[in-house]
Amino acid sequence: MAKVRYAMIGCGGIAHVFHLPEMTQIPETEFILACDLREHRARFTAEKFRAKAWTTDYREVLNRDDVDAVIVATYHPGHARIACEVLDADKHVLVQKPMATRMEDADRLVEAAARAKGKTYCLPFLWTPEYEMAVGMIRSGDIGKLVQLRARTAHSGPEGYYADTQRIFGENPETCPFFLKDVSEQGALFDMGVYSVAALTGLAGSAVRVAGSVKTLDKKCEVDDTASVLMEMESGAIAVAETSWCQVSAGEDIIVYGTEGTLVLNPWRHTLRAYRKEPEEGWFEPKLPPPDAAAAHRHFVECILNDQPPKPNPEHARHVVEIMLSAVESSRSGSWSALQTKMP
Repeated sequence: MAKVRYAMIGCGGIAHVFHLPEMTQIPETEFILACDLREHRARFTAEKFRAKAWTTDYREVLNRDDVDAVIVATYHPGHARIACEVLDADKHVLVQKPMATRMEDADRLVEAAARAKGKTYCLPFLWTPEYEMAVGMIRSGDIGKLVQLRARTAHSGPEGYYADTQRIFGENPETCPFFLKDVSEQGALFDMGVYSVAALTGLAGSAVRVAGSVKTLDKKCEVDDTASVLMEMESGAIAVAETSWCQVSAGEDIIVYGTEGTLVLNPWRHTLRAYRKEPEEGWFEPKLPPPDAAAAHRHFVECILNDQPPKPNPEHARHVVEIMLSAVESSRSGSWSALQTKMP
């Protein structure tokens, strides 16, 4: 296959600021079909990014022989369901985060991926050079025994982002759908906290139990706007994932503490700082290659063309979903929640 011919299901803001700008940088791709329930969004997206066609019915995507891969970027509760149908149609799928908002949907997608011919790639994409180097240093014992980790992903809320999306399409203002429980089901934890939970489990492995505080503190919304998740890892380390829609500035460091050193990553600035006792005690910055502006989608395309399993895999994504759902339940009950799933 010379090119990966792809379709976009869900043509909202994330398609316009992330998926399609990256995919169109990759020569081995061809945009075939833009799909959205709102006709004007589908048409506008197809024209802007030069797709061959547009539709309001995602089943047309499933039935087309000229579509090899599909990016699913609908509202959160629809991710897993549509992705399962894409896989059953013998196509590759990239699933926008979170993978699912319910455990049964996450399980169903893992099962569909296991039996499918196509590749299943579940965001968020973590495997940037600084992240891979940090994983390598942890696994090689460079910072000693892993003790604690912390990650925070936060911003001032999705309402501004959604208003920007509406301006792209010339739409009249409406209530931000991220704030509506019957549209999104979950709030800041599943929208932004997913990055923190995925990052920590990618660095430290599976968690075994979770305690959480998941609250609505400031936003006039039907879902949570702030959350902290305490995880006891299988290795014995303790990890804390934090998120909020109530923070003025966006983005935070990921910090990893070991008995022999410390790592500080910033995935937004593509930086890594390390402190080690040996061979010479002190802080240093490992030399990293320049960031690839299309890395997340280039990996998806390369996995398809080279018949390789994607690093962001469905089993990891399901474990992240269980951690977040368990944090919500722990916040209600006031007790720890034991986990059933593990990472591969």
